[in-house]
Amino acid sequence: MQWEKLYYIGCDAEQSGIMQGEIVADYIKNHPEVDKNQDGKIQYILLEGEAGHQDAISRTDYSVKTLLEQEINLEKLSYQFADWNRGQAENRMSRLIEQYGEKIELVISNNDEMALGAVAACQKAGYDCQDWPVIFGIDGLDDALEAIKTGKMQGTVYNDKEDQAMELAKLSVEIVCGKGTSSVSEFKNYALEILAGLNQTGFKAKTEMSNNGKTATVKAGVKVDGFKTADSKTVYYAVVLVEAVAKV
Repeated sequence: MQWEKLYYIGCDAEQSGIMQGEIVADYIKNHPEVDKNQDGKIQYILLEGEAGHQDAISRTDYSVKTLLEQEINLEKLSYQFADWNRGQAENRMSRLIEQYGEKIELVISNNDEMALGAVAACQKAGYDCQDWPVIFGIDGLDDALEAIKTGKMQGTVYNDKEDQAMELAKLSVEIVCGKGTSSVSEFKNYALEILAGLNQTGFKAKTEMSNNGKTATVKAGVKVDGFKTADSKTVYYAVVLVEAVAKV
């Protein structure tokens, strides 16, 4: 039985996984030093969200599939569930470091919180930053953007929570007012690749978003070409419902 009044606004997990695979592949191709033991394979760890969760399954499957399609030779060391949680990911990663040490060359994470847990584990292990595995997440959290800027992470896929908040607010108002749900009649994807680039002052970014198809260079706390970065979220969330009411 299906419930007709159930709505979903969010990223397409398959798209997020593909985009993550693309930025990992781009990074590896441009940084041969990622293959620390020079065996022609990238030994990797994958930190998964929740067991059985569709987003975790899709992000995992499509990130790895994309890497293989990009002709990146992979060797799986371990997949670990960490329930989207930074602390759990840190614990899992710490145990993996004890087991595999510097054999780990790449960490792929279903979200930034777990990627940041991997960062914390590497710090606690006392590794010099240049000996860390490269680490990639999904979400574009403030802490992840800062980690990319300082070289502790190498990339993330931005989950455009500001536009999602706007669509959610518009949908809520339309339902309360008894109007149609035209604002979500067409499925929208909100994702943006953010990869550590040559530009030390910001992040090189590209996107093929289905709603706007916009491309932007993103700097922390700056609005560029209409793209709202995470640092603007407090004010943005404060006005989003008012804007939504005005537009309905």
